[in-house]
Amino acid sequence: MKRSIAHLLICMLMIVCQTVILPFYLPCTGCLDLLLLFVVYCGLFLPFREALATAILLALLMDGVSAAPFGVYLITYMTLCCLVRWLIHFFRPDNPFLVVGITWLGICLENAMMGISILLMTGAGIWTSAEVRLLVRELLLSGAASPVAMSLLKHLDRTLASEPDA
Repeated sequence: MKRSIAHLLICMLMIVCQTVILPFYLPCTGCLDLLLLFVVYCGLFLPFREALATAILLALLMDGVSAAPFGVYLITYMTLCCLVRWLIHFFRPDNPFLVVGITWLGICLENAMMGISILLMTGAGIWTSAEVRLLVRELLLSGAASPVAMSLLKHLDRTLASEPDA
């Protein structure tokens, strides 16, 4: 119960950082989807049912607060969670290269879903050089941030697990 409340608070903090703090203080609109890192963490280190339920709740929340077409985050997060669970049958979850690769895959999947939904709604493609530069910047930033985020989240989980319930 304590871990679920901590995860909920972390997700709320990530949403506030992603939607309010980062765009205001940093000149990077759409720099990195912080909840994508949390979905990767849940897929790697939580039981499947808990990870999938968390991914669905986060996706519905992001679909509600973002201006993206409804269902883009839902499909992306559910697919990514299931893909992560499938990949850890073959690789160790603690592998930092796996974490970076899965995060890159999630970012590419999210951008592809966004592009396909915009293409279906408007009939015009959006893959210009500016979008490609934004994608490359997002991939580079996630390559540096994902191992750090995973180690911080694992440390928080270990801290919560070692403390006795009051």
